[in-house]
Amino acid sequence: MESSGAQEVPQHVLDYIGEQSALTLATAGGDGAPHAATYLYVSDGIDIYLWLKPSSQTAANVRDNARVGFAIDEYASDWRQTKGVKGAGRCEPVTGEGIASAAVKFGEKFPDLSPGGSTANISFFRISPDELEYIDNTGSEKSDQEFGFSYSSDHVYGDGS
Repeated sequence: MESSGAQEVPQHVLDYIGEQSALTLATAGGDGAPHAATYLYVSDGIDIYLWLKPSSQTAANVRDNARVGFAIDEYASDWRQTKGVKGAGRCEPVTGEGIASAAVKFGEKFPDLSPGGSTANISFFRISPDELEYIDNTGSEKSDQEFGFSYSSDHVYGDGS
């Protein structure tokens, strides 16, 4: 598995993606109806791998429309500790030798997930991001000039359009 674009992304963002375990994936079917679901994932640089049951709504949506959005974040009761990554890209099935590589990566990151179990009832998918934004509110201060707060974010990959 070879990651696309990872050399352009700051190391602390790659580390964050690699350390987290779950992402929320947003898809849309052929009729445009939105769907969001949360999945365990592994990464190789900025490329993200997940598994789906072929009969799932998410898999059906990806077959109809490979464009996806996603968010990787962690809950913090203090908004000043909020960190995360949001992105957009293409989600496509993993084929050939990539299947074994994805399965090995999952086994390494999540050793309690039926090691050596069959992958016959699932399909692995790769999200290839074309946009990434890193959110880091650590050190942010609340403004007295506006209601609530603003997330501090940096566009770290893609053309920003």
